[in-house]
Amino acid sequence: MDDQQFYSYVSTRAGADPVKTVFLFVPNDQAGTLASVEAFARESGWLDQVERDADVLVAPLAPRGWEAERSDLPLALYRACRNDFKAPSGVSIPGRDGVVWTWEVMIQLVGYAQGATFAGNFQLAHPGFAAASVLVDGVPNDFSVADAPADRWLVPNATGYDLANRDVPVAMWLMGGAATEGTEAYLRDVSQLDGCRVTDDLGVTTTIRYNRRNPAQQLRLTPGVTGTDPRVAQLAMGELFETVVRWKNSPSGTLTPHISKRDFATDGTYRHHELSMGENSYHYAVYLPKGMDEKDVRGLPLVVSVHGRGEPTWIFCQKNGWEDLADQTREFVVMLPDSPFNLWVYDRDVQALLAVVRATVGEYGLDAGRVYLTGFSNGALFTNQIATSHPAAFAGASPWNSPGLRAARASGLGSFEYDPRFMSAGVELPFWICAGDSDNKAPVPVETDLISLIVANGCVGCAPRPLGTEHYAPERGFEQGERFRTRVFRNGQGRPRICLTIMRNMPHGAIPDQARAAWNFLGRFRRGADGALVEAPAAGEDAHGC
Repeated sequence: MDDQQFYSYVSTRAGADPVKTVFLFVPNDQAGTLASVEAFARESGWLDQVERDADVLVAPLAPRGWEAERSDLPLALYRACRNDFKAPSGVSIPGRDGVVWTWEVMIQLVGYAQGATFAGNFQLAHPGFAAASVLVDGVPNDFSVADAPADRWLVPNATGYDLANRDVPVAMWLMGGAATEGTEAYLRDVSQLDGCRVTDDLGVTTTIRYNRRNPAQQLRLTPGVTGTDPRVAQLAMGELFETVVRWKNSPSGTLTPHISKRDFATDGTYRHHELSMGENSYHYAVYLPKGMDEKDVRGLPLVVSVHGRGEPTWIFCQKNGWEDLADQTREFVVMLPDSPFNLWVYDRDVQALLAVVRATVGEYGLDAGRVYLTGFSNGALFTNQIATSHPAAFAGASPWNSPGLRAARASGLGSFEYDPRFMSAGVELPFWICAGDSDNKAPVPVETDLISLIVANGCVGCAPRPLGTEHYAPERGFEQGERFRTRVFRNGQGRPRICLTIMRNMPHGAIPDQARAAWNFLGRFRRGADGALVEAPAAGEDAHGC
């Protein structure tokens, strides 16, 4: 990409939180120089919106017109430059040396006129790349790619993944004079847009066609704004880019609705708290099952969901499915803690996390004997560390995609993954462990990695048994159960204590089915007042469905 010129802008507000990457494709007659591209970005309002939202703007040049540019330019440019953007403040996730995290789940495309056609065609040919696209005064015109195989850019060597481009959901907003042209052709090539609603904001009317099963899959039509009208940027950033993500949990990712940062903080869906310890302040958000208040949840268990490196709770919330499962079952409360600079460090944060757990249990009157600790990535490593160093504080643990001991030591996150004292502590603690078979950030655990868990839970000498795929059948609430491969370690009495699940075609991500499986396994364990582990098998089935 050395020969590709582009204009870029990094918000002065960018810091330790991941940022959106907004790719801007300007009209041909203004795409020839850095000065003209910058002027367009300023006049259209995108510089203001990117600054306010703490994001990164990337606007490639096209001196010969977009028709002459390589068709995969956004993908190539992102791969080449994603780690080149420094935060003006110098603040970033520890270990990134001031570089902001332009995260794969929040890439956005914006195009005008010929740039809109270019961006739209790219979106249809590479539907798994961006979370959303906004096209002004131009529409895609190459629908021949609809039946081509999806490009699997997150898991290039995926097996048994046969989706075509038309099968990968996209979110696209057509604005301006060309907003209705080509719409019928587009709808023929994007399935399941079976819902429709109309909104009126900033003085313009928008028609939204969407998938009732996945409202993030949508086509918006707004003919009332055109050209460099700054309302385009305001509407796009506030109404679309803030509310969809493409989680990296399959070869093409999964387009998903998401609560905005503003609504997370203010709309009452989550209850927000702060706890200070030493020099640090720890925010934590509490989620009560929908329709339940503080009186209703008294006595319920608590699931503690610990974010990964770089994921503040306003992004991490809803990702792993715990909130939806709480709504469905009404069986537990979810608490999501935030770490300083979005990174969990054992020596710094262990006592704070335990204090946050105690505060949540006390304030909401929850069952202190049924606290379950779960985490993703850096949060999974932290889960392993805390659970094995303080096993009596929890009734079960569920780490997902832990980067392991080598990463812990290399990154200064702790000197161990599983506390060596756990083997002789005399305290059982069940684990439901998950990893992805295509995860380049977290190794798949093998039995030798789990020795301390096996010994502590009395599973020595008991060969693990595979769990039948029928356990993850649709009638049991699973949507992607065919991706699970689970082995169960039992103790000397034949009781399941450790589940190791490997997810097929899973990069460094997670799906809601994992929360359901983890809860099915862990939810019947209780920590007694004497510290003993108590379990209550469900009537009519083996304990924990294993």
